[in-house]
Amino acid sequence: MPFGVTVPHWLEHERPLFVQYHGPATGARDLGVVICKPFGHEMMATHRALRHLAERLAEAGFATVRPDYDGTGDSSGTDIDPDRARNWHATIDHGVRSLHRRGVQRIALVGLRFGALVAVEYAKSRPVDALVLVAPPASGRAYLRELRALHAVRAGSLVDGGDATPADAEEVVGFLLRSDAAAYIDGASMAGPARLARRVLIVPRDDLPSKEGQLVRQLSAPGAQVTLSSARGYAGMGDGDPVKSVVPHAMWKEIVDWLAAEPAETVSPVSLRSWSRTAVVRPGDIDPPVLEEIVDIDGMMGILASPADAPRRMGPLVALQNVGANHHIGANRIYVELARRWAALGFSVLRYDLTGIGDTQARAGQRENDVYSDTSISDARRAVRWAMDLQGTDQVVLGGICSGAYVSFYAALREPRVRGVMLINPLTFRWREGDSLEVRARSTLKSTDYYRRAVLEADTWKRVARREVHVRAIARQIARRAWTRIVASTWPGSETDIRSGFRRICDRGAHVMVVCGEDDASRDVIAEHLGPEGGLFANENNFHFDIVHATDHTFSPQSARRDLARRLTAYLLASVPPRDSSPPSLTAGLRVLWSSVKP
Repeated sequence: MPFGVTVPHWLEHERPLFVQYHGPATGARDLGVVICKPFGHEMMATHRALRHLAERLAEAGFATVRPDYDGTGDSSGTDIDPDRARNWHATIDHGVRSLHRRGVQRIALVGLRFGALVAVEYAKSRPVDALVLVAPPASGRAYLRELRALHAVRAGSLVDGGDATPADAEEVVGFLLRSDAAAYIDGASMAGPARLARRVLIVPRDDLPSKEGQLVRQLSAPGAQVTLSSARGYAGMGDGDPVKSVVPHAMWKEIVDWLAAEPAETVSPVSLRSWSRTAVVRPGDIDPPVLEEIVDIDGMMGILASPADAPRRMGPLVALQNVGANHHIGANRIYVELARRWAALGFSVLRYDLTGIGDTQARAGQRENDVYSDTSISDARRAVRWAMDLQGTDQVVLGGICSGAYVSFYAALREPRVRGVMLINPLTFRWREGDSLEVRARSTLKSTDYYRRAVLEADTWKRVARREVHVRAIARQIARRAWTRIVASTWPGSETDIRSGFRRICDRGAHVMVVCGEDDASRDVIAEHLGPEGGLFANENNFHFDIVHATDHTFSPQSARRDLARRLTAYLLASVPPRDSSPPSLTAGLRVLWSSVKP
């Protein structure tokens, strides 16, 4: 366990900002640190690594904050709200003020990628003692080009539909970027006419050629003391998949040692009790506002969203399990969007981190990011008991994407009081120690139907010739699926343990919702156990299967996320409606709504 204290809390801006404070248990140095996070997909991939950096800084005596920019992470608002640049700066400003209230006199900013850009722009107009720039872009324009190019590669043939993307915004790898925010980034530069900070440390990226030498000369010219680090680790940390992201311990040590190299005074600690653990947020176009409370679920960090109207807070509780190793906001922030929308309808929604994932510490001897494990299932069962025993609800629904579906299924199977499960793009229902890499690899594979269509397209064979298609992996997976179906058809009356598990959940009256992407490998997983599109359970009134079109595995496209939210919301309202809004006539109407969204 790291030395020091960690306190998640809310800061009041024009609307609440979510901040994680890390600091020494006793006195702190007079130099405090604000960590400026990267944008979008890089923020998701590096979340755990930056938590480790904050803990190292706290161990070394630095009071440190990790704020979520306004409209991102757990903070209030959305990424298409106006004045993005002003609010990015305001977020850093509030982090600085919170450290000053802790007695800190001088400020260091540690910025990673986009965070380095914002930190430099912030330092051009506000006093900063030290700057640490990790993998800084050559310029805002260069960063924007890289972001758009990566989106084009990852989006592939997925085309957003309808009005999901506003006219004044663009999609960038699962997130939205307003035109005014893009203009701010495009005009951002990594140097200014005056000295930005007394000391600057530049940590270069190690995955691509970069121009840090030029940046050293630019920042040194106004008289700053600039150091170019030789530490490596960005490439392993910045991987797009949070499961594979590696904490760069050597890099973090160098940053901490560099900040600690100068003598420092010690300041007296200030009580943390005044920092708020609750906030009223207004999620975009949603009304009424939502109350969010930072909660501790037997050692697991979570946020409980519920209607701000207190009498309605005893409605059904939905507990969302981590999407792989993404922290509790969900891939592309999808859990925040869902939680706030459902809370506005009268539900309580818990998004939380299982042990060893996100902001919940691993237990002694446990690996971090162990997303398929009995420990995670036990954690989910603890969350169910916490909801029922301490929150006073007798209606709990478990849900999750990918590994979150796996955890939800087995927790619901072992907790008979669970009233429903939402299983979204499950890649497996069987996991053994050592085969998690194989399971994760399936997220890059498509459904058998997809490959059946693709083999008839000329472009597919061109990609095969260019070795852009992993033919052997695809062939092995299709062969495995075909064999599984042959076995199932040979003994059609046999019940697999997975199928019998689904039947036990349905037989006790719990509602089951399964959602798969049209071309996702999860469709074959469902067909393997429950028949194509869950056909073996077609006659069960409390079993529903649905398909979302034009999506990837984690619902990056805006249109796919809206479609998924619409289908899940209809399911919840029809199966476990809030008590104060479920008279017979309304319930009947909601069941009609549910029928209207089925394919």
